[in-house]
Amino acid sequence: MNKQILLFFLLVTASINSFAITEYNKSVATIGVGVNLNASLSGNFKPVEKLTTNCLYNVLYFDATSDIGKAIYSTLLMAKAGRKKLSRIDYFQAQNGQICTLTYVEIAN
Repeated sequence: MNKQILLFFLLVTASINSFAITEYNKSVATIGVGVNLNASLSGNFKPVEKLTTNCLYNVLYFDATSDIGKAIYSTLLMAKAGRKKLSRIDYFQAQNGQICTLTYVEIAN
């Protein structure tokens, strides 16, 4: 039984991680905020450079109502206003060619 639980955990972890992406040195082309289909506030960001993953419209989305979403939005604004590159971004994609969800942004010195 324990082996089955461990195998299940490994399979679930592998499937989640298979669509997690980290990229480096991206410039902010556009930042947007609007209401999504669920009537919830959604933010998005498009980098100048092409993403390595086939994200829909080459855009990364985030929940603008959560604390992390507000922090992401603030960081993106600072990068755009200061003309700084994002030293690192993390995002995930459930299916190839579909939307990508931004989970982490970082600005270097």
